[in-house]
Amino acid sequence: MNNNIDQPKTIEDLDKLINQKSSVKPVWPYVVGGLIFPPFSLIIALYLAWKRGLLYLFLPTINIVNSLLSLLLIALSTSSLNPVLILTSEFTEGSVQSQTFQIKIMIGFAILLATLGFVSGIVFRNKAKKENQLNKSIVILLLFILAAQYFVDYFIILAVNKFIYQSIQNIGGF
Repeated sequence: MNNNIDQPKTIEDLDKLINQKSSVKPVWPYVVGGLIFPPFSLIIALYLAWKRGLLYLFLPTINIVNSLLSLLLIALSTSSLNPVLILTSEFTEGSVQSQTFQIKIMIGFAILLATLGFVSGIVFRNKAKKENQLNKSIVILLLFILAAQYFVDYFIILAVNKFIYQSIQNIGGF
């Protein structure tokens, strides 16, 4: 005989369990909506998920998706820097290395945040599915990781754009 606590003992418990499993709402519409025009649509999606009681599932899911998109941004940023580095290596040496070093530090930090966001998203999503809730400290941690990812990704985009623009100016004025 299996004495598992999660098993229903009465018919009412079984009805409650069936209603709870059937009333699970999907979180993916909020994730897609949060990615339409970030960070503004993300704030709206966070609010709507919180109002409908889905924040405990939405935050880990959006952290997983945002981490994957952040890794895509890193790959695109490094691939866009390589041709410019090859082209400008003959014209300017010192300023190029210092700027690329700053970009590499930001990219390293973004990789760290993306890894942390992906792993924590998976771990806490499984925990949220199991317990149907998340601790407030975990919610704050996930919000912090998400905000830090947006912050670092924004500065990577700015730094890469500035680097490419200055490199083109240096090549044109050699």
